[in-house]
Amino acid sequence: MFLYTKQLPYPVSVAHKDSDAATLIATSYSGLQGKCAMAMRYLQQRYQMPLDELKALLTDLACEELSHVELLGAMLYQLTQDEIDQQHWQTQLLRCPALPEAVPPAKALDSDIQAKLALIQTHQRLIANLNDTTLTQPLRFLLERDHVHIDRLVEAKQLLL
Repeated sequence: MFLYTKQLPYPVSVAHKDSDAATLIATSYSGLQGKCAMAMRYLQQRYQMPLDELKALLTDLACEELSHVELLGAMLYQLTQDEIDQQHWQTQLLRCPALPEAVPPAKALDSDIQAKLALIQTHQRLIANLNDTTLTQPLRFLLERDHVHIDRLVEAKQLLL
């Protein structure tokens, strides 16, 4: 069961439209290590976890990732409002890839950790390349949360041992 609160996890108020920044930020949204894929991965993997607390952890992480998808979506919308046609928006910026095959729980958690590390690198690169604090501050928030997620995934893996 999900409870939706109509509030972003971090306020987004982009200072000006910037389609180039949107293209960069879209890498955090879409792709195999993007927030959309991470949320779907966690939702799928929770069913193969042998312990209820691991299922709950992956459900919690998936819910938080979905809130991050919404945050990034708000950023992308504000950056591109009225500048990018709807087809480009759907086919280029907001792609969510197919889910990977089911794998054993420990291997799934290892894969999650690796994907999260790649996403951290993406966020660090974005922060380094963007000079607008209205963009970098929400990305710093996501970066902090990604570090927390890695800690929780490592703890989950230890429960399997």
